Amino acid sequence: MSRYWFQKQTANGDITVSYGYDHALGYFYQEESADGALLTDLDSLFGGLTGVQLAERLCGGENA
Repeated sequence: MSRYWFQKQTANGDITVSYGYDHALGYFYQEESADGALLTDLDSLFGGLTGVQLAERLCGGENA
């Protein structure tokens, strides 16, 4: 499993973005608020997340 993360500031406060690849779930992308609430939870197995969609979310800015 590979897992990477970074923090970014939004109008609603700071969020932590985690992303990577897991052998069981495939690609995954998660956004978590400063208080620990999971805002976005996508993966290949259950959510159909593809590598292209992951790249768009990471490089597409706040509109992705």
